[in-house]
Amino acid sequence: MPERNQIWDATFLKESPSLRGIAEVVKYFAGFSRWPTLDEYTAYVEARRQRFAPACAPVRFVEAKPKRHRAPKTQPISLTALYDGSISLCSEVPCFHESYHDLFNVLIWAAFPQSKRALHARQFRALSAWVPKGATRLPGARTREQDALTVFDEGGSVVIVSDDPNISPQIFLFGHALLEHALYHRPKVRSSALILKACEPSLDDEARLAWVDSSVCERLNSQASFQAPGVDGVLEIAEDGSSKLFPHAPP
Repeated sequence: MPERNQIWDATFLKESPSLRGIAEVVKYFAGFSRWPTLDEYTAYVEARRQRFAPACAPVRFVEAKPKRHRAPKTQPISLTALYDGSISLCSEVPCFHESYHDLFNVLIWAAFPQSKRALHARQFRALSAWVPKGATRLPGARTREQDALTVFDEGGSVVIVSDDPNISPQIFLFGHALLEHALYHRPKVRSSALILKACEPSLDDEARLAWVDSSVCERLNSQASFQAPGVDGVLEIAEDGSSKLFPHAPP
């Protein structure tokens, strides 16, 4: 459960090396002197969707309902009430106000609208196949595909590598929980890495973000990918922003 009622401080947005890849998105909220409202989240993400991913359906950020312990359920599970169902069926992203975890999720929606839509659509398809019709509670263990998608959504990164050994990899953090770890200055974290071959070097920052978004979306729409956690490898990230990539050996 994300922390709530946290104190606003834009210092991390302005200074963190972890946010360099999505700097074009981050700088908008870095100018706020207080927590943005859910309507402001929605308006900004929608403006970027219209500009960079007009074919995608819009989303809006709505107040999340805290989980409560209740008596055993007797009614069938409503998929609409579940997180991925809310996004896929209602285009509503449950969100806590005054929560860095959810702020970072908003940033990723703004930076990668196609990828986030594709991820939650695939997660919802997996969810629909996982939950038996008429079930009153969720099954005990998720599938490997569900695990892979969840790990990437929360702790994923995109690494652009070049055939030229003199060119350092370019890293885009995708997982909003991964950004939260960076906020709390974890000395070292590991990320599920998706590796892309270098794009056209002449692209500006916004065009490169759009290219990454399109490329990740394509991988998410490929049933051959995201069948197990880890995707293409593991990226180890230190507090100072330095990193080391451990690619998986080819099958």
